[in-house]
Amino acid sequence: MSRRKIFISYSRSDQDFAESIWKALADSGLPVWIDQQDIAAGTSFNKVIHSALDEASMMLVIVGENGLGRWQKAEVETAIKAAEDKPDLRVVPILLPHADESMLPLSLRGRLAVDLRDAHSTNTQLMRLAAVLIRDEGEATEAPSDEEIADRLYDSGDLTAARRAYLHAISALDEENAEPSAQKAALLRKLGSVLYAQGDLKGASEAFEQAFVSDRLLFGTEHESTASNLAHLAAVQRGMGDLSGAREMLERSLAIKRSVYGIDEHPSVAASLHELAGVLQAQGDLSGARERLERSLAIKRSIYGTDEHPDITASLHDLAGLEMSAGHSEEAMSLLNRVLDIESRIYGTREHYSTAETEILLALLLLNAGQQEEAFLLLAHAVPILQAQVPKHPLLRSLGQKVE
Repeated sequence: MSRRKIFISYSRSDQDFAESIWKALADSGLPVWIDQQDIAAGTSFNKVIHSALDEASMMLVIVGENGLGRWQKAEVETAIKAAEDKPDLRVVPILLPHADESMLPLSLRGRLAVDLRDAHSTNTQLMRLAAVLIRDEGEATEAPSDEEIADRLYDSGDLTAARRAYLHAISALDEENAEPSAQKAALLRKLGSVLYAQGDLKGASEAFEQAFVSDRLLFGTEHESTASNLAHLAAVQRGMGDLSGAREMLERSLAIKRSVYGIDEHPSVAASLHELAGVLQAQGDLSGARERLERSLAIKRSIYGTDEHPDITASLHDLAGLEMSAGHSEEAMSLLNRVLDIESRIYGTREHYSTAETEILLALLLLNAGQQEEAFLLLAHAVPILQAQVPKHPLLRSLGQKVE
């Protein structure tokens, strides 16, 4: 059976963008329909539109600064009516720069939109579209859930879009049932992780606290979800400067995880050891930090069987920080260059905020070593990415102080 098509609806003022999206999706092997390419001369327009919608699993409604065109409004109304009897037909608004949600029909305003208004590169635009369009197996026959979309955006490093998607998923879940649930707690943890990465410690703390209260009601205190929430809250405490509180929470989290899993060879145990190492380093215990970090790295390598994993690069990145604290600049540079090499293969792009973090840290080392030209090349690429995704990042403050 052939895959269902993606229907592109657009106004003539947005035709150039619509055709660029059609080409990108078609070149990727996705079945996509657009009127300029798929309506033969002399064919009844209405008949072809209805036929195309019958074969579609998704309609992308492109909305530019002029809103919906006259024919486009008719297409969208037809699709919304068809979706009432065809639940697998998903209508997805695509907001272009200078568009406004008030331009959408009322029936579309509550839906998760692909917001390209702050997407300043073609790569970001395509990744946001891909998060909505493509299922893990590469099929477009069934639309992914809001949570799946948010997860993909987060994994791609697009924190701004991931934040919107998680908030939308939580709101949709609340509309169904406002009672505490494991699914909502998991979404709150994911939202908290995005907010934490963006430097919004207050927002992250609120999300993690809500998840903690919910999971404690559902599962009690000696549960892996409770331990995970404690670890997340510890990261926030560390960010706020409460190192003793963070250490206490992490040690409690680690004890629960070891009790639940019965072994250390678990990604969650490795994660807590990693976080604990960061707190110990901040407290000046470099030896204790190295011991926990190397143990965490060994567990991760045993589990994944390869260094080609984001968890591994996170450990190598922090090991480089330890080497910097110990005054071992060459060792730190070597580790950071290795991280960059792995990240380029993992993410397939240099636009990920984690890669920007690594590049800025490496640039700071190069500046200290007097290698300004190479440092400035890295900064020219990395700083705009981090400023867009994580404007409150401590590295940006460190860089500002260094430049001054």
